[in-house]
Amino acid sequence: MPDLMMLFAVGSAATLGFTIAGVAGFGGGVVILPVLVWVLGPREAIPILSVAQFIASVVRFLMYRQDTAWPVVRWFSVGAIPVAILASLLYVQTPADIFVRFLGCGMLALVVYRYTPWGKRAAMKLRGFIFVGGATSFFSGYLGIGGPVPAPFLIAYGLVGSAYVGTMGCCTMVTQFFKLIVFGSNALLTPYTMLMGLGIGAISWVGAYLARHLVHRLPRAWFIRVIEGMLIASGLLFLLRG
Repeated sequence: MPDLMMLFAVGSAATLGFTIAGVAGFGGGVVILPVLVWVLGPREAIPILSVAQFIASVVRFLMYRQDTAWPVVRWFSVGAIPVAILASLLYVQTPADIFVRFLGCGMLALVVYRYTPWGKRAAMKLRGFIFVGGATSFFSGYLGIGGPVPAPFLIAYGLVGSAYVGTMGCCTMVTQFFKLIVFGSNALLTPYTMLMGLGIGAISWVGAYLARHLVHRLPRAWFIRVIEGMLIASGLLFLLRG
């Protein structure tokens, strides 16, 4: 593929993905990863995306840090940090097709669960974010995409708007940081990988700026619909591409 065409494809996907992520708190990886795999192959794509997602999560956190729910971040980190390390080591060793479909089924099931009598009555407790952090880090470390996992739980806890986006950004930042340590120690962060990741991550500033105006204007009901729509789209995509 010509270099200019490759850069255009990656840049367009990154702008779209990070704009979506600026509103939904996730979705950047879902949009960008298929394009990266297409132009570079899966082995380089996930480390590059990890660098870009770390930068993007820092950007979203800095924009909404005053609304971040720190108790959620603390409990999330307890489960996220050890699993992020283990899952990243597992990624270095093995393929991942079956887990992609498993993740897709899980996301669709979470949306359906929200509309059952049990889901409508369920209240998310702070300590439950230990398990949410662990699950997020597993899918993020092994598949490169874990953002959709915590979304319904953050909503169930009552976070919407800037509080949701800021908290999601901080949680993602924690997960990606420890993934990058493992990737770096296993020689997956080459100068080319870092340069590509930094370039894509820089685009996240554009996406975050475009999304910022939407976050403050979306009513709570519409905000939740956007998240659910992204979960459904992500789940179907993972099921189909496997």
